[in-house]
Amino acid sequence: MRLLAGICAAGDAARMGFDKLTRPLSADLGATTEDCLLGRSLSAVQNFHTCVALPAADHPYFAARARTVGTRAEIVSVRDAHLGLSESLRALAQIAMQNRYDGLLVTLADLPRITSSHVRLLADAFETAAAQVPMQARSLSGHPGHPVIFPAAFLRALSDVPPGQGAKRLLRSNGVQYVPFDDDGPSFDLDTPDAWDAYAGSPSS
Repeated sequence: MRLLAGICAAGDAARMGFDKLTRPLSADLGATTEDCLLGRSLSAVQNFHTCVALPAADHPYFAARARTVGTRAEIVSVRDAHLGLSESLRALAQIAMQNRYDGLLVTLADLPRITSSHVRLLADAFETAAAQVPMQARSLSGHPGHPVIFPAAFLRALSDVPPGQGAKRLLRSNGVQYVPFDDDGPSFDLDTPDAWDAYAGSPSS
């Protein structure tokens, strides 16, 4: 079963005031960007063909993110990324449809605890069940999160998600199947300066 892994990395990180996706997650790493949020996301899906949704090429964060991706994945530039996650999902779904993938595995680039084990567990569950509905990771605390796998039959609907809605409504209305995990990796994100400082232990400015 062929899955396209899609990483959503087109956000502005407006609440942070810096590009959280390429800043090293530890002060001890100096200038290296390998252990950054985007780098970890790429490592988690390294066994899949991967497409990374980045902001427009003239966005101030595009160049650093593109360098981090390098040759490890295909890049799609999302011109209207400022309208929300739906724009990245639409772009990724269209690529998966054009290339006739059996499904699209979506993850967010700001989830530092997602590993290849999380991705493999969800992908194996999807393949074993020959799932006809989306499958979504659920953390130990019971919160739904990422990755999410959308079967091929749902890609058209995903590509038509209205701006600003994301995929929550699509998931709720189609009987999503949850895959439980024994940790909170699927729902643990770094979305505020306080969360960043608590996790990375480095200044946010």
